[in-house]
Amino acid sequence: MNLHLTKIGNEKNPPIVFLHGLFGQGDDFLYFAKQLSDKYYSILVDLPGHGQSDILEESTFPKLCQLVLESLPATNQKALLIGYSLGGRIALYLMTHYPQYFNKAAIISANPGLESEREFRLQKDLSLLDNILSPQDFFIRWYTNPLFGHLVKHENFSLLLEKRKNANLDNIKKCLNSFSVGTQPPMWNMLEKNALPIFYFSGKEDEKYRKIGQRLSRYRHIHLIEFENAGHYLHFEYPTIFNKHLHSILK
Repeated sequence: MNLHLTKIGNEKNPPIVFLHGLFGQGDDFLYFAKQLSDKYYSILVDLPGHGQSDILEESTFPKLCQLVLESLPATNQKALLIGYSLGGRIALYLMTHYPQYFNKAAIISANPGLESEREFRLQKDLSLLDNILSPQDFFIRWYTNPLFGHLVKHENFSLLLEKRKNANLDNIKKCLNSFSVGTQPPMWNMLEKNALPIFYFSGKEDEKYRKIGQRLSRYRHIHLIEFENAGHYLHFEYPTIFNKHLHSILK
C-alpha cells in the first residue's frame, strides 16, 4: 500500500518530510509547508488510518516506518525530517536505520522507546479507543491530559477539536498495533551513536518529554529546544515561534 501524500513546492528544491502525530493528518503541518514553499519541497504524509491513507492492520512499528520510507517520492537530495509525537518516533527510526536518505531532523515531543514494560504499554495502547461515547467526548478528555498543558484554553482549541472530530477512529483503532511504543524498538543506544544533527523540541509544561529531551541533549549532535508555557503540542500553541526555529535549522 502507498500512503496519501500532500506535496507543496518545487520538487527540484530540497525535500522536507512532515510526519504528524496520532489522530492528526498531513495537513496539520500545512502552515509551515506554505511558509517554506519558495525554497523547499514539502511532503506531508497521512499515516495509515489517518486522513486519506488506508489502514495498516496487524503490523508492527518497524513495518510502519518501512512503509513510510517506501511511500516517499524518489529524490537525489537528502531530506529534512520533521515529526511530532508518533511522527517524531517514526522520524527517529528513519534517521537511525536509514541515515543515507536524510540530513537532519526536527523532533517534537517524541519518545525514543521504552526500556522496560513494553508489553504492558502495548496492551494499554490497544485499548485506547475502547468504549468511546463520542469523538468530541474522547478528544476533550484526550487534550486535558496533563502533558498537553493548557492546550484546551488556547484560542484555537475549538478549531482543533472540530478538525479532530472528523478523524476515523475505527480506522485508527485497526492500526494501533503498529503505532504503539510497545512495538517500537528502543533507539537510545543508536541515537547516542548518531552522527546526524537532531533538534529536539519539548514544552516546559510537558514534564515527561522535557525529561526525555534533557536526556537526549547529552548525546552528540542532539540539540534541545524548550518552549516556555507550552505542552506536548507546542507547534500548534506557538506556530510563529516554531516556524522561526525551522528557518534557523534549515540555514
